[in-house]
Formats: sequence, C-alpha cells, structure tokens
Amino acid sequence: MKENAILTYILKGVGIVAGVAQVVAGYLYKGYLRQGYEKGFESLGFDKKTGNLVYGGVDIALSGYGLLRNILKPEAWRLFKYINQDYIRSYKNMNGYALGFEIGVDGITIKSTYDSYNE
Repeated sequence: MKENAILTYILKGVGIVAGVAQVVAGYLYKGYLRQGYEKGFESLGFDKKTGNLVYGGVDIALSGYGLLRNILKPEAWRLFKYINQDYIRSYKNMNGYALGFEIGVDGITIKSTYDSYNE
C-alpha cells in the first residue's frame, strides 16, 4: 500500500507543476510528455497530430487499466497466498465523486484528442 501512496504523491506533484505551467504559459500549453510524443513521432516520419493521437490513446488506456485492474479487498487477509475472491475491480473501491471525476477527465481527454486530430 505504501508504494501506491508514493506514486500518488508523485503524480499529484506532476499535476501541480503542469497546472502552474499552464497558468503561466497560457491555455495552449503542452506538457513535456506530450511534446516528447510529438517529437518522437516526427522523428519517425509522422506528423504532430499522430503523436497527439497516440498520447491521448495511451492516456485513456492507462486510465482504463487503472479503473479495471484487480486490487485487494480492504478486508482481505491471507497468511500465504491471496485467492481470486480476495480481489475486486478498483473502480468498485472508489467513491462516486472520484469515479465521476475520473470519467470526466477521460471525457475531456477524448474530446481534446479528437479536436487536436481534426484541426
């Protein structure tokens, strides 16, 4: 459980840095990772749109994995090995606000990826 807390703190920190950069640089700010995808795909002979599309796809895929992966039930306890009944899908462990927020952010990602591809 401790490694999840550390990962959460790292992701929150990255989000804060990206948010501050977006406020300072303006609405059209692109993060370092998105720029890396764009430059990487340009070096492979594709255009920036393809890099943005792949970036959005990876973002949605990782979000879906995070929502659908199996996690231990809070009351699960075994001495040696956990069994299938000890696991639940992670979205079942989320409250309604967190799940709604995650779905909303994924919707925004889908829309922005669609819009950037159709420019």
